[in-house]
Amino acid sequence: MILFGHRFRFREILLLVFLSLIPCYLAPAQTTAVTATITDTDGQTWNNGFWSATLYNPFPANPPSYNGVPLTAAQMNLSGFMDGSGVLTGTFSDNSLLAPNGTQWNITLCPQANVQCSTGLTAIIGSSANLSTLFSSYTKPIRIPASWNAYMYVDTEVYQIGRASCRERV
Repeated sequence: MILFGHRFRFREILLLVFLSLIPCYLAPAQTTAVTATITDTDGQTWNNGFWSATLYNPFPANPPSYNGVPLTAAQMNLSGFMDGSGVLTGTFSDNSLLAPNGTQWNITLCPQANVQCSTGLTAIIGSSANLSTLFSSYTKPIRIPASWNAYMYVDTEVYQIGRASCRERV
């Protein structure tokens, strides 16, 4: 085979291709593939809930960057829905590769119920991570007062208000 005016044998071309792929293999992943099944302390998965993540930068004067290239707003503000089993999936920038040091992700988790969302702050590193235990530790059990517009996962999450028992009235 003739390439750039030189005659190459197949083995030389194969070696050249192999050597050109080595930097791709050695390069660290810029992002972390995160998965987590969100389960509150009652054991209820937060099916079809909503999540968001915002990159927290402790040094606002220095915008977050990777190899000197500033991150875009889309890379610093993530969101999505949990699936029907309460599983969250997302692709996060790896905090260990970002400048300045000390960046973290502010995670917000919202069940499909009319209660407040839960939040937590954490660094996310590596090429992939299952953060079920960590993210679930941010949640609180769902407790909703009984009303015509209450929505939750199971009946045990509803409590009755304004109805004192006979013993309490004495």
